[in-house]
Amino acid sequence: MTKSQTFTAKTVEDAKALAGKTWGVPVSEITFEVLEEPKRGILGVFGKGDAKVKATYTSPEKVQEVAEPVVETVQEV
Repeated sequence: MTKSQTFTAKTVEDAKALAGKTWGVPVSEITFEVLEEPKRGILGVFGKGDAKVKATYTSPEKVQEVAEPVVETVQEV
């Protein structure tokens, strides 16, 4: 099963950690796309913005379901 969701936090690393915590999965098993880098803003206040990342996770069961037919085909060749 593949999950995909957008996470927002003060830093990119915090957004990634939030994804891992939300799904109960190590960050190393999640694919990330940085949608927005955090913005500092004028005088550190005005125009400030959080980091935004798109996280995608495919559970191991689904990977195995997809991989098995490919492995069998390769072994036949």
